[in-house]
Amino acid sequence: MSIRQSLALLFFSFIAVLMFGAGCDELVTERINTTVIDTSLGVGCFNCHSDGDNSFLRPKGQWANSAHANPKNLDTALACGNQCHSHQGFIAEFDATGVIDTTAISVIGCFTCHKPHSFDYADWDDSLLGILRGRNVSCSDFLGNGEEYFISETDNSIMCVNCHQARFDALVPAADTLPVKIPADWGPHHSGQADIFSGLGGYDFGVTINVVNAHFTATANSQGCFSCHFGSGSGYDFGEHTFRLEDESTGEQFLKNCNTSGCHSATPITDFYSFPVIDSIKNNAATLETGLKLMGILDSNGDLVEDQNTSFHPDLLRSAYNYLLYKNDGSTGIHNSAFTNKFLSQTIDYLPMEASFTIDTNSTTQLCTGDSVTFNNISRGFIDSLKWFFGDTVVLWLPVPDTSYNFDSSITHVYNSPGNYLVKLYAYGKIPENIDSMISSATIDVSDSAIASFTDNLIVSNDSLNVTFTNTSTNGVFWLWDFGDTTSVNDTSSLQSPPAWTYSETGSFTVSLIASNSCNVDTLERIIVIDTTGGRVSPGKISISNK
Repeated sequence: MSIRQSLALLFFSFIAVLMFGAGCDELVTERINTTVIDTSLGVGCFNCHSDGDNSFLRPKGQWANSAHANPKNLDTALACGNQCHSHQGFIAEFDATGVIDTTAISVIGCFTCHKPHSFDYADWDDSLLGILRGRNVSCSDFLGNGEEYFISETDNSIMCVNCHQARFDALVPAADTLPVKIPADWGPHHSGQADIFSGLGGYDFGVTINVVNAHFTATANSQGCFSCHFGSGSGYDFGEHTFRLEDESTGEQFLKNCNTSGCHSATPITDFYSFPVIDSIKNNAATLETGLKLMGILDSNGDLVEDQNTSFHPDLLRSAYNYLLYKNDGSTGIHNSAFTNKFLSQTIDYLPMEASFTIDTNSTTQLCTGDSVTFNNISRGFIDSLKWFFGDTVVLWLPVPDTSYNFDSSITHVYNSPGNYLVKLYAYGKIPENIDSMISSATIDVSDSAIASFTDNLIVSNDSLNVTFTNTSTNGVFWLWDFGDTTSVNDTSSLQSPPAWTYSETGSFTVSLIASNSCNVDTLERIIVIDTTGGRVSPGKISISNK
């Protein structure tokens, strides 16, 4: 026997061991040992692997066009977590097999969801392909906010819900009113369909949203998510294992599952979006996005700002959470239209706003009677009306002129009486309990004009003439006396109540008092006549005012 013949014999012997020995090859050879043939062993394999009908090729091709099969999922696997972004991660998470080796993760594939090789092949049939991870394991799942998701005992949705949920609790941060910073990695997961579909997600601001989801009810005794997202589609672009309901390139929609018995069969739909409620949802979503941008928590693209330093009202974070939950759901509300419409509308009502104003730089907080002050309104958010309290008896209520939320940029107010005034601005939202206010950080101080006034009292002695002057001015802050005694170079005083002045001789003297404040300067001059016999005579006064 030649060497070539020996090698050939060795090779065929090896093949015979593989074919006729124990193991997976028993399914192919239909042998349970080398002599007995059991024709039932390999029948199940031909459901997928027959010579003429490789039926697994079609779903495999469709799957390749699905978002699940996108290799970009692996780019985020290590950053976001393997459990929803790789085959190995999902198996390890769902089957609780432990920590996986992340050095060789692969994209989500057929056997991520299906496990057709894990059953008794003596009873194998097509129905086994419908067995998904999650079926017969648990018919419910707890969402990130602690709510239990459950449809029915026959539901296949749990397979999907494991990943397609918001993950984070909308109650974070805690329910308080103190401004908080955006927590790191905060916000709903990018696929929060379970939260929207079940109507269990988001923040309700203490007002429960009681609506009935027709889609939830219709799929209760069916296949859950697969009731709509699986079925006979067109080619590999949408339907079936693509799970897409619309061809992104042509706009063609997969409507077959919608128009079945028990759903829209009586009045078949021709367009997913041809419902008034969908238009309402889109309008509410656009309005909410505008409001969140006004408040500075969403950027120009409608995404959460990357700001770890600015503090926001907790309800503003919750409002942003609700908007992002709707946005990340991706169905424009179709998953649960009644809930989504109410959910967005309610969030708009409770969207926090900010009342704020500045005092015009040309104005001053030190005013005089009759002066005016200009206040610049810089309030933000969805405000239905503004109410100004100027601190006197005047209250100004400004209704919103239109839905553009453009208020008068400035308000001018005249103060007609002296005093200290504290200015307040109240901003009112769409509902009574939604209100914000600002109190000016500076008090408006209004002064009256200064009026100079004084009296005098002559005291005669043998050797001097002493005169005491009493300051009776009003509203003065600063004073300047001139006693008119030209014999002295220091006959002035800036004291409010100066000591008595001693004149060295008799005669006529012009005494003046200047009283001033921030509003004006007022001067009073009086002529006093002093003699040595009958005292003094004050025939009159001269008043000079200068504002």
